[in-house]
Amino acid sequence: MLVAAANSALEMENANSAATSGSCLIDNHSDRDDEASSRKMKSLALLCKRFLQVAEDEIGPGKEFSLEMIANSLGINRRRIYDIINVMEALEMISKQSKNWYQWHGQSNLVATLAKLKV
Repeated sequence: MLVAAANSALEMENANSAATSGSCLIDNHSDRDDEASSRKMKSLALLCKRFLQVAEDEIGPGKEFSLEMIANSLGINRRRIYDIINVMEALEMISKQSKNWYQWHGQSNLVATLAKLKV
């Protein structure tokens, strides 16, 4: 459910960036820029899916984890995770415990959080 929402948001962002970058795509540089942007967004979506899988499989509800542990599990730099962490905090799927330490809540709060956002 969350991954589908993230993918939809990324598709909308790609459509918006294509619309604002100009309606004429005759220039080859515009095509390359759009392709690079699309690749970047797809990799963020893929990273989000992998993050959710690691969180569900290795952490479990109520458990604490460090950003370093997640980065090592995913094989990426810690700085790449911050966008995902910010979204997860907003959705109340995780909460910050201390510097670089978070608690995983999973999707248990998701329905209530989405209801609050809808209001």
